[in-house]
Amino acid sequence: MRRKIFLFFTVCTAFLLFLPILQAQSNYLRVDEFATRLFLREKTADVLLMVENPSANAADKAKAKVKIELISPNNETKAVAERDFQFEKGMNEIDFVLVNFAEIPKENFAFYRLRYEINSATQNINGIIAVSEIAPEIFEIEAIATENVRENQRYFVRTKAIQPVSLRGVENVQISGELGIEFENKKDLIAVRTAGVTDAQGYALLEFNLPPNVKKVDETSLKIIGSKNGLTREAEKTDVRFFESQFAYLQTDKPIYQPAQMLKVRTLFLNAANRALPAQDLVFVIKDPDDQVLQRIAARTSRFGVANAEWQIPENAKLGAYRLRVEDGIGGQYYNEQNFKVSRYELPNFTVNAKATAPFYLPEQKTATVEVSADYLFGQPVTKAKVRIVREESREWNYKEQ
Repeated sequence: MRRKIFLFFTVCTAFLLFLPILQAQSNYLRVDEFATRLFLREKTADVLLMVENPSANAADKAKAKVKIELISPNNETKAVAERDFQFEKGMNEIDFVLVNFAEIPKENFAFYRLRYEINSATQNINGIIAVSEIAPEIFEIEAIATENVRENQRYFVRTKAIQPVSLRGVENVQISGELGIEFENKKDLIAVRTAGVTDAQGYALLEFNLPPNVKKVDETSLKIIGSKNGLTREAEKTDVRFFESQFAYLQTDKPIYQPAQMLKVRTLFLNAANRALPAQDLVFVIKDPDDQVLQRIAARTSRFGVANAEWQIPENAKLGAYRLRVEDGIGGQYYNEQNFKVSRYELPNFTVNAKATAPFYLPEQKTATVEVSADYLFGQPVTKAKVRIVREESREWNYKEQ
C-alpha cells in the first residue's frame, strides 16, 4: 500500500514539474500544414499559409517575419516570398504571391516542396510541405483508348485530369490531342488534332476524324497534352495500331460436305473503311487438317467486291475438318479463313440415352452402374442391340486414324 502511495506522489510531482513546460509549448505557434493551400494562376501562384496561435499574450502578438520558399526536386530555390505578420489569437491566414511563377519549369512540379520559416522574438518555426499535398489544381493526365484505329472513321479517346494525391478530377483543363501517322517511306506524316475541356469530374472526350485512303502505315502514336494556369502535363500512347489491311467475308453454301460433292464459296472483299474493292485478284486456298495445300483457285472481284469459286471434293477424301483461306494474288497475305467439314451423313434410325445411378463416384467405389436405353425414332424400343462402353479421352476427330 505504501509503495502505491509513493508511486502516486512521484507521478504527481513529475507532472507539476513539467506543467510549466507543457503550458509554454501549448502557447507556441503551430502551422496547420493540412489546411495550407497553393493555388495556381496564369502567371503567378498564391500561397495561403495557415498558422494557429493559441495564445493572446502581448509577446505572441508581436510582429514576426514569415518566409516561404519553393524548392525544386534538385533542392534549388525557385521562388521566395516573405512578409511581416502580427498573429492574432486563433487561426491566422498568411497569403503570399509568387510573382515569378511563370518562369519556373513545370516538368516535375508535383515533386516540388514548400519550405516555410517563422521568426519572432520568442519563437523560430520552420518546416517543409510537399506541393502535391497542398495544390488542389495540380494534375496528371490519363488517357483510355482502343489500340486499333481505322481510316475514314471517328476515333474516341477518353481523358481525365486527376489530382495525384486526392485522386479527384480537376476541371477546366485544356486538353489537346494529336494522332501522328507515319508511313513506311519515313517521309510522309499525317497529324490529326482535336481539343476539349475537362468537366467537373475531370473528364474530357476527344474525337479524331481520321483521313481516308491511308495505306502502308509504319507507326502511329497518340499524344495527349493538358494545360491549366501555366501547368502542362502529357500522356502518350505508343501502342496504337492503324488497322489498314483489307478484310474478306467468307461464306460456303453449307458447313458439311460428303466426299465427291461440290464446295461452293463466295467472298466479299472490303477495305479498312468497309467499302467494296472491285477488280482485285484473290486466291482461294484449300488445306487439309495436316496443313497441306490441296487446291489453289484464282478469282477476281466484281465491281461489288464479290468473288466466287468452286472445288470438287475428291471421292477418296478423308473425313475431317478442312480449312479455306482467302489470300491476295501477289504476296500470299491472307485476309480471312474458315473451316468446313468433310463427313458422311447418315440419317439416324434410333436414339441412345445413358444414365448413371449417381452423378459422381468416389475412388473407393469400384462399381459404377450405367443404364443404357435405345429407342427408334417412331417410338418403339430397340431390342437385341449390342452395347459397348469405352473410355473417351477426346471428342476431336482423328484425321490420321479416321
